[in-house]
Amino acid sequence: MTLDSAISACSIFAEATLLVVLAWRGTGRVLPWFCVYIGWCLVSDVANLLVVARFSNFYLQFYLYETFVDCALQFGVLLELAWSVLRCIHATLDRRNVWLVGAILFLAGMMLWPWATARMPQHMTAPSQLLIHLYLTMSLLRILCLVAIAAVSQIFAISWKDRELQVAAGLGLYSICSFAVALIHSHTLTYSPLPDRAIAIAYLGVICYWIVQFAREPARRSPL
Repeated sequence: MTLDSAISACSIFAEATLLVVLAWRGTGRVLPWFCVYIGWCLVSDVANLLVVARFSNFYLQFYLYETFVDCALQFGVLLELAWSVLRCIHATLDRRNVWLVGAILFLAGMMLWPWATARMPQHMTAPSQLLIHLYLTMSLLRILCLVAIAAVSQIFAISWKDRELQVAAGLGLYSICSFAVALIHSHTLTYSPLPDRAIAIAYLGVICYWIVQFAREPARRSPL
């Protein structure tokens, strides 16, 4: 078994374990989009192994379509986190306002899309350049959104032991790592697997962090 295969196998096992923990804690009632996203990560990782093993010629195409779905689900998780934190501050917020929050996030993503454009190396194909562009944009959007959530939670003294902020902490770490890897790929003349392995290990670490945190009893929120 190669190192990459070992990392993939560990990630799949960790994702399955996290799903079991989330189901045990009933997290789907509080963070349904996050649970759906973890389920999608498990399915997509298994599908990646099958495509690499049997249809390697179509892997880049498959990975590109998979990335679009992944970005859409990540957007849903960010919207869920932002709305959860806002509801902690004002429990009387109308649920229809979630569309306004979604529109703000979408507008932020549209503004970051041209800004995230980097000069790609000539050896990269058009799909590869689109992948890097997507990674840069989503990483920046996650970082921007999570910094805003952290600032709001600090202002209103929301505990970082809450489930939503545990998810935000893990996403924040992964976002910084993925942004750094995307920048490395966009400025290197030849491909190296080391950055991709580093981000895979960081992702595995984040999943393990969530397993530990969600296995614990949820903290009770103190009244504001």
